[in-house]
Amino acid sequence: MNHDEQQDTMLVLAALIASGALAFGSVALAAHLLNQALRQRDRALKQREDLLAQKDLLMREVDHRVRNSLSLIYGLLTLHQRHAATDGRLREPLGDAASRVLTVARVHEHLYRSGVVDRVEIASYLRELCQALAGSLLPAGASDALRVRATPGELKVAQAVSLGLIVAELVTNALKYAAPSSIAPIEVSFVVGSGLRLVVADHGPGLPDSFDVAGERGLGMQVVEMLVRQINGRLDLDRTGPGACFVITAPLPS
Repeated sequence: MNHDEQQDTMLVLAALIASGALAFGSVALAAHLLNQALRQRDRALKQREDLLAQKDLLMREVDHRVRNSLSLIYGLLTLHQRHAATDGRLREPLGDAASRVLTVARVHEHLYRSGVVDRVEIASYLRELCQALAGSLLPAGASDALRVRATPGELKVAQAVSLGLIVAELVTNALKYAAPSSIAPIEVSFVVGSGLRLVVADHGPGLPDSFDVAGERGLGMQVVEMLVRQINGRLDLDRTGPGACFVITAPLPS
């Protein structure tokens, strides 16, 4: 190999070495930038997790405070109701107000225990609500005069509150007028299928033939109608059996 060929070979080797060094440097730089980006991502995720944890803690604390406040209001209303035992004009509206407060209080109690801040397990919520209504409105030992059957399912808080208030209104009316007992109980049924179906039925004297939900002026039925509209539902009467039977159907929430 002559001098010129040696010189060309050295130039080629130098070029290859320079290219390799450049490639290695590029890889090293890319790895450094990637590691830096991963560290920034991890820090951002950690900050996000911390913020979510703080938000969850805050929501749980708010639910706790709301639950305690509602429980206090419910206790005051029931106390005034007992003191107004001889005055029917006060006792009935106080009882109705207490039932409505209890409905919302039960939602917040359910949320606080479950740790979930935006959804409610509807079956256990309705059972707990009806147990509380029976405990406050029925004589001691007569809780089997109100029975609940419900399929499990989760609903958003607003939907659960609407259904709970509907149940509270209809059950309270049945407790007033149907004289329920273990033999002739009030029956609450809730099914989640292709849609939502709620039935509240009793074995009392039933509704007069002239009864029309849309034409009722009582506050309770007006509240029920409003709540049914809120869940885009429909309220019907089933007159095939004894007593009063209200049927509410609604589409599954989106």
